[in-house]
Amino acid sequence: MTLTESMKAFLGKQELLYKKTLGTLPTISWDESLPQNLFVGTPDEDDEIQWTPKVANQESYPELCKELNLFYCTFYYWTLRGKFQDFLLDFPPVPTSSDRKKVIEQAVKDGNYYFPGQNTVLLASCSKSGNDDLLLFYRQKTGEVFIYDIDKRFLYPLEVSLVDLIGSMEAVI
Repeated sequence: MTLTESMKAFLGKQELLYKKTLGTLPTISWDESLPQNLFVGTPDEDDEIQWTPKVANQESYPELCKELNLFYCTFYYWTLRGKFQDFLLDFPPVPTSSDRKKVIEQAVKDGNYYFPGQNTVLLASCSKSGNDDLLLFYRQKTGEVFIYDIDKRFLYPLEVSLVDLIGSMEAVI
């Protein structure tokens, strides 16, 4: 499975979960200042609006390895939230090209903050059993994906590739 296939599979699982649970496409809270390119329809009575992922324009970011370029440049989306093992993972939204650039810049900056000189990128915030001091990182040189507990300063190696992590995540609302 490729990263593109993994992303497509996960976004499909997410859409199916929303349709089964709420009878809608995935939703987010409506705000007229948000980019409109992914929205479907109009806000409902709870000020939620449906959205659908779209294929992203391909760009190349020299600070990212090939795999992370694919991850960030495959789809635009509002939510990428899933469960892997006992971890709940929340990836930042990437609804437009300009938002993607900001997300990448911050991810690289945060990776360098926590792991200086190790070319590590922060991918997502995480939680497990009430502990929300967890962050998901990607080490670009090796392709290693791991979770770091910022409070205990402890690494949880996941021993899976980014492709397998995304492809095997269970969608959650």
